[in-house]
Amino acid sequence: MPAHRCERSRARGGPTSWGQAMNRIHSKIWNKTLGTLVVASEFAKAGGKGGRSRRMRAALGAVALSAGLMLSSTTALAADGTQASSSTASTPATQVQATPQASMPGDPYFSADGANDGSDSALSLGTNSVAAGAMSTAMGTESSALGYNSFALDDYTTAVGGNSFAAGIGASAFGHSATTGANYATAIGYGAGAANYNTTALGANAQATGLSSVAIGGYVVDASGNPRDFDISGNPQAAAASGDYATAVGPGALATAHGATALGVAAKANSANNVAIGNSANATGGDAAVAVGTAAQALGDTTVAMGFQAAAVGDFGVVIGTQAQATGTGDTAVGMGSNANGNYAVAMGYAAGYQGIGTQSIGIGAGASAPTDNSIAIGATAYVTGMQSVAVGTGATATGNNAVALGTGSLADRDNAVSVGAAGATRQITNVAAGTQGTDAVNVNQLTAAVASSGSALAVSYDAADKSGITLGGANGTVIHNVAAGTADTDAANVGQVNSSIASSVGQATALSVNYDAADKAGITLGGANGTAIHNVAAGTADTDAANVGQVNSSIASSVGQATALAVNYDAADKAGITLGGANGTAIHNVAAGTADTDAANVGQVNSSIASSVGQATALAVNYDAADKAGITLGGANGTAIHNVAAGTAATDAVNLGQLTAVTGQATALAVSYDAASKSDLTLGGANGTVIHNVAAGVAGNDAVNMGQFTTLSGQLGTLSTLENQNLLSINQLNSQMSIIQSAVAVLQQAPQGANMPNTIAVDGAGAASVMANSGDVAVGNKATVSGDHGTAIGGDSYAAGPNDTALGGNAKVNADGSTAVGANTTIAAAATNAVAVGESASVTAPSGTAIGQGASVTAANAVALGQGSLADQANTVSVGTASNQRRITNVAAGTAPTDAANVSQVDQALATAKTYTDATATQTLNTAKAYTDAALGNQQSISDLRNQMNDQF
Repeated sequence: MPAHRCERSRARGGPTSWGQAMNRIHSKIWNKTLGTLVVASEFAKAGGKGGRSRRMRAALGAVALSAGLMLSSTTALAADGTQASSSTASTPATQVQATPQASMPGDPYFSADGANDGSDSALSLGTNSVAAGAMSTAMGTESSALGYNSFALDDYTTAVGGNSFAAGIGASAFGHSATTGANYATAIGYGAGAANYNTTALGANAQATGLSSVAIGGYVVDASGNPRDFDISGNPQAAAASGDYATAVGPGALATAHGATALGVAAKANSANNVAIGNSANATGGDAAVAVGTAAQALGDTTVAMGFQAAAVGDFGVVIGTQAQATGTGDTAVGMGSNANGNYAVAMGYAAGYQGIGTQSIGIGAGASAPTDNSIAIGATAYVTGMQSVAVGTGATATGNNAVALGTGSLADRDNAVSVGAAGATRQITNVAAGTQGTDAVNVNQLTAAVASSGSALAVSYDAADKSGITLGGANGTVIHNVAAGTADTDAANVGQVNSSIASSVGQATALSVNYDAADKAGITLGGANGTAIHNVAAGTADTDAANVGQVNSSIASSVGQATALAVNYDAADKAGITLGGANGTAIHNVAAGTADTDAANVGQVNSSIASSVGQATALAVNYDAADKAGITLGGANGTAIHNVAAGTAATDAVNLGQLTAVTGQATALAVSYDAASKSDLTLGGANGTVIHNVAAGVAGNDAVNMGQFTTLSGQLGTLSTLENQNLLSINQLNSQMSIIQSAVAVLQQAPQGANMPNTIAVDGAGAASVMANSGDVAVGNKATVSGDHGTAIGGDSYAAGPNDTALGGNAKVNADGSTAVGANTTIAAAATNAVAVGESASVTAPSGTAIGQGASVTAANAVALGQGSLADQANTVSVGTASNQRRITNVAAGTAPTDAANVSQVDQALATAKTYTDATATQTLNTAKAYTDAALGNQQSISDLRNQMNDQF
């Protein structure tokens, strides 16, 4: 029995006065403040009605109201202040008596069952009121109570149905146990209850208890008809609108808060001004939330969730698309399976954000994800993992912090860097204006001019293209400084190596040579510990020649044959000396080979000894390579050191290590050297950076780049820094999309679809939006169309043709698979798969192209156009303008890797350093080389002189 039903008791014997009527009426007034029915003490409007009889007109009116209500065997009807009973009344009022149906053969169309003893008579006390049915009561003016135990309490109320109860002016209760409790309330259906002013409850057990609330629908039942959903008390849950101005439509629908609207089976709107439309749609977490679609969830304040199982969890979120979700505050997720999980994040496109969208980050395009904070990923499968980074282009990836990846497949994997390609997939940067600031990019024209002015005439070049020779141009020879020690046979040797080789050779020769005892050459002392034999002594011919043993022996033999006068005698008895008497010296012949240290040596021994010594000296001597003395080749297997070289003074003198070290130190101070032997790094030493001049345009992946090549990149960076002013990624465009979404929500609020919401959503416009069945598509806007699976089209006349396409903006057209267009009138041609166009009228006609900026255009594959009106018409390039409208690229950091951009400051410093180094070292290098050559030749001449001296001595 419903809570609002009036419980009444009847006094047996039949009431015949107002006091008796009061005895059968209890708890019949609804108290809104207490929330229950209370007993009223008196009925002012009901007093005195017994004396105001109505004629048969009232009775006929009651009969007309009751026509068709076929009950059991007896009838009961009372009209205009009369009481119907089973006996003739003594009052003059017109009455219809309750008699067995069989006794009224002329009136077979009205009957009512009752005790037929006067104890349960109908009672009509209000002016022009009607009561029909056993124990029915009509208390108010022109009230009507039709049905067993029905009760119409107040003026103009209507209660129709067994145990129905209508309280409140103008209230109506239709159905068994239907109940109203306030003015102008309407309850229709078994057990329906409308308990507040201007409420409407329609459906079995539907309850409308809030001011001006509406509840339409009964229980949610299973296939067997049994209740499926229950309230917290375990009772079956019918439609209920308990909030003021709330609306609940659908079995089990609940609208429990002020202004809430729940449309659909088991739809729930439990917070102020919430809207839930769809089977099991739920808008319960915060105020002003909107959930549209089967199982859609809007759980935060002012959130919007549209689509099958769409979920907006955080406050201020907007979600559109099947299974799309936004869990953070202020998030936006549009597209099937899109996911925005960071605060104030945006995910648009099929499965956009499937790897997450960070706080204040944006992911636009099928599968685009930016899980880190303050990042942007635009393009199908674009991905950002670095903090505050940007990836624009299909498959573009930014893993470095504060990095930017531009173009299809580009990779930015270093912090604070901009990449326009990837390893093995580089792009040129075209239409670069000349840099003016230190951090501007330089173009080829600038670099060419810088190289021409840097003193290229001082460069050392090959004599011919075959690289077979180099001729140094110094008039007096050219010194080459900072020559590393050669290791291969064809390497250049530095002075240190040559000096070492010469010193080694001279040292070896000196150790075995026979030298004068003093500079005056007055004596030679042979160094043998037991004396020294001189072999291979030729027969002396001059008086001062050494005699060999043969000559001595011959002389002795001749002397023995002569007379004593020819004998050789001791000079004195002590035999201390012998003086040979030859006026010009005396040859001693036939001298036997000496064996003891004090023996005379014959010429043979002397010759043999000399030959041996000379042979050894010759083997170690440094000789000219030919008789013209044009060259000397030192014979050391690993080079030959020349020691004890005096400092050269003349231009043709050899230089020693001390001189070379001094020169090398000067060269080293100005030389550009590797940081380590591994040659993996090179640091330029300028306090304010170092300019490298005359750098040719790089062509290979590890070539140096010049200023001309990188001015284009600077222009692109400048373009990015002014994207907002150029409406390349305009917030107004996003606001426009949000306005479309809000308009769609408004339309849905005004025109609910009922219990069976589709899994796709098409909203707004005179022309219907369209999507493919079972595709997971989203189309929002006048004539918005999606033709491929998992596509998203938002905006009037927007079109997404292929799978995983995203078109955002009025008349945005995507005709190729896996592409993304953002902005009014953006277009992507059918051939431009995996492309991205951002900005009003931006267009891409080639595969993997990326166009960013109003009117930007890409016509070549894998190209990028940045900035308003920019044109990229060459494959694998980045353009920041056109041939007639160029841009500078500013704020370019100094490049560090071979494929990095160089800024103007770097190029200027490199050019200045190269010029200074060349100027400072050219003359010194030439002079040092000449001195080195002269010194080496001088050392060789010294060795030749030594050999000649030894020959002279023997």
